[in-house]
Amino acid sequence: GDTLAYSTVMKEIGANRFSTDLEYLFDESVDSSKSVSSALHNATSFIEKIKKISASTDYITYLTNSSQFPESVDVVMIGNQKGNSKSAKDSDENRLIRSMMQGAMLRGVVGKAGGLESFWIKQAQKNLISILFELPKGELAIGDTWSLSNVNLIGNDQNFMCREALKRNQVTLVDITQRNGDVVAILDYTILEEVQGMFKSPLTSSHGDGTPTSMRFAFKGQAEFDITTGHWISYEGVMSGKMEGIMNSTQNQKFALTLQQ
Repeated sequence: GDTLAYSTVMKEIGANRFSTDLEYLFDESVDSSKSVSSALHNATSFIEKIKKISASTDYITYLTNSSQFPESVDVVMIGNQKGNSKSAKDSDENRLIRSMMQGAMLRGVVGKAGGLESFWIKQAQKNLISILFELPKGELAIGDTWSLSNVNLIGNDQNFMCREALKRNQVTLVDITQRNGDVVAILDYTILEEVQGMFKSPLTSSHGDGTPTSMRFAFKGQAEFDITTGHWISYEGVMSGKMEGIMNSTQNQKFALTLQQ
């Protein structure tokens, strides 16, 4: 019958950028210079508005005993807009984005034994639930490591031809200590995915073998878990990403959990 509620931080930090090179996406024969440029400009503008409104959204994640699956825990993240989200000065587009940021933003199931059970959700949601809430399934000693097997930060289609790849996914039990009569585990997170290769747009017949493309995503985090009471004491990490090629971007995002009393 208990419910754990965590104030959940997911916010961009530092300098972030995004750009797309249309030259590599379309042949000169494709009459798209104006229409596609306009569409991408509008899409980029829409993304920037989403980022801005997301920054003014409070997220709370609730963990409760699952009513559908035995020995499991339901995970639901709820978004709430700060301040007045129904201003008369708000554009229709802004009101649409605000409505997208309200209500359930994340929904999944983790087993009481530790692992992610909701195989049916999208990969981005698997990533988030696994990084924030997945625990090891067996006993560990100080210095032991395990992997978050459901985390996959990079996803490409058949247009990307990979030539080099590197993946590291490791959580380390750094220490076990006593604090106010409770047993506390200290954890360190190191996740890295990196690929290099060529991207060949299906809309081009030129540009030879394609465009050199690289992607790198990494997550570094530290956390303290109260084994006695079964909840996070502290959790904080940074996800960084960098893409170069047809799309060029850098991004840094902070993740944090704070238990609500």
